[in-house]
Amino acid sequence: MADLDDDASEIVLMVHWAGGAHTEIHLPKRRRGQRNATPPDVVEAVRQLARIASDDVIAGVLNRNGLSTGNGNRWTRERVTALRSYRKIPVYKPEPDGLDPWLTLSGAAKLIGVAPKNIAVGSRSR
Repeated sequence: MADLDDDASEIVLMVHWAGGAHTEIHLPKRRRGQRNATPPDVVEAVRQLARIASDDVIAGVLNRNGLSTGNGNRWTRERVTALRSYRKIPVYKPEPDGLDPWLTLSGAAKLIGVAPKNIAVGSRSR
């Protein structure tokens, strides 16, 4: 069951469960003209990441860093694609020669001839 509480500006949902239990959920009602836009810093992160990564990878990076969409959802490839399209951010295109200009941790370790665990990432004070 759903009801509107105009005084509290909420949508009140009453869920009737099998077995007789009930759950009441209160959701904020969006006001006229209110938008849930993606924060500018997230848009800029997508703009930078799109230069080096596919939409799948971008979604993973955003989720691992605890960033969410304007509606508070987790990122998916489709949501990144939609954001890029709306903001006119070009899609990632791999180099024509197939060489990736970016090194992974494993690639860097292989290049210098050490095990990946021997490469220090970031700065640590000792």
